[in-house]
Parts: sequence; structure tokens; C-alpha cells
Amino acid sequence: MRIEVLGKNGFHPSDANKEYAIKKISKIQNYFSDDVEIDARVVCKVYKDKHKVEVTIPSKNLIMRAEASDYDLYAAIDKAFDKLATQIKKHKERVKSKLDKTSIKHMLTNDHTNDYLDDKNFVEVYEGKVVRSKKLELKPMTLNDALEQMLLLDHTFFVYFDIDTDSVNVVYKRYDGDYAVLETA
Repeated sequence: MRIEVLGKNGFHPSDANKEYAIKKISKIQNYFSDDVEIDARVVCKVYKDKHKVEVTIPSKNLIMRAEASDYDLYAAIDKAFDKLATQIKKHKERVKSKLDKTSIKHMLTNDHTNDYLDDKNFVEVYEGKVVRSKKLELKPMTLNDALEQMLLLDHTFFVYFDIDTDSVNVVYKRYDGDYAVLETA
């Protein structure tokens, strides 16, 4: 397992910080078979009143990411590790049970196209401003893979390049708990 520990916002982790992060994050290897090579990136940031740790583990079909904040850097590393371990356990359970394909087919065949525009769920924002921009690398995947990735990251939406339609799509969780797909033309 290769682990890279970096600092941001003017923070440079000490050797002790790096050793602790490497020792803690290397335990992730226990969740995988020995022949799987894992790369991890640990970014430590310091703010006025807290430390923030972001851990990213990219792989061919999956990106695991956790971030945690605490007043103590070591506690933030522990929290990020716990989040990653939970994500990996969830992923393993999902792989074992294989998403119920009939529920996905049901989701795609239900006509919910205008449900998200009803008065109680639609909010217009006029005074907000863009505070963050993010670039995405769209990897080709199926809807099942995109759903799994979205659930694993604990997000409410996920942008992906659909293998079946050769287009960029967005899968998202609706207010009623179901999922929907926005397909680009």
C-alpha cells in the first residue's frame, strides 16, 4: 500500500504526523486481499480552530473518499479512517447482495419526470453565489456502477458517462427516497 501524506493551507505535517497517518490508513489494506495494490492520499489542512483530514483512495472502478475535522489532528485522522472503514464495509455488503436489478428497472420505467418541480420541493435562489468549482473526470460506467458510487460516497447525486447511451448522465436521490436519472441529449 502506498500512502502519500500532504499538507495544505500552510500546514506541513511533521514526521510524527505522517507516521501516524500512514500507520492508521495502512490498516485499510486488511479489508482487501493481499494481491490488491492500494494507493491513498491523505491531505491535512489546518484552519483557525480545527484540523481537517481528507483521505482519497482511487481505484479503477471506485473512488473512496472521507473527510473529517477535529481540534486535534490525530483525532481527525482517526475519524477519517472510521468513515473509510464504514464505506468499505457498505461496499462489500452491496457487492455481496448485488443491487436488485428489478428495482433499478422499476426505477427507470416509472414516469416521475415532473415530480421534482412541484411547489414543496422546488426552491428558487436569487441571492446565492458560486463558492466552489470542481472538475470531474468522467469514467465510463453503467447506471448500477454510478448508483453504487453515489451511495458509497454518501452523496445525493452523481455525474457519470453512461456506457450504454454514450452520454453524460446524472443519477440523483429524490425527496421521496427513489432515484432518478437525468440524461443529456
